[in-house]
Amino acid sequence: MFVLFPVSAQPIETETHHYLERTGSKTSPVEWKFEKGVVPKITWVGSDETITTWSNPSLETVKWVVDKPGQNTLITVQRTNNDLIINGVLKGSPLEKKVKIDNLPWFQAISISLRPFIISKDSALEFWTFQPDTLKIYKLRALKVSADVLKINSNTIKAQKVKISLTGILSVFGECFYWFTKDDGVFIRYEGPGTSPEKKVTVEMR
Repeated sequence: MFVLFPVSAQPIETETHHYLERTGSKTSPVEWKFEKGVVPKITWVGSDETITTWSNPSLETVKWVVDKPGQNTLITVQRTNNDLIINGVLKGSPLEKKVKIDNLPWFQAISISLRPFIISKDSALEFWTFQPDTLKIYKLRALKVSADVLKINSNTIKAQKVKISLTGILSVFGECFYWFTKDDGVFIRYEGPGTSPEKKVTVEMR
């Protein structure tokens, strides 16, 4: 699969949201930007990282770039057929390798890649994703678990809660949760484990 990045003279529609990320007692603002061009582009800008993801029209990831200057990390991953080609530097160490997957989609920006699933009638789906800090690849399962009502900035929002877990017998080991607006699949909240019980991670729309 060859990915082309065409140049368009037309203005690109952009959707921007702001979030607050909490890891234990540490908080940091995040800007999330979705550029809806021919090749959709999602940019996540945190206090110490910029993560850029390019997708196909179905919002399946085709290219992913992680830039964390404070950790001496700059990684590019690109999908070619069922190969994920990794190049760059991870925590100061050069890295170049190829990871083989199957025909399932690769979702690295889960905040946008699950949008078609949220507004569909499907109850579950499987996909591949990397653990960002280790670059280990996992097959995950997304399951719609409940329709919730959240309070965000004094606004009441009808939300779809989704559980993300490993597949098969590994599904009992770890899970995280996402919430999206029920009608249009906009990402509003995340809860997941951190590196220790005291460092639980949450991300919530501001």
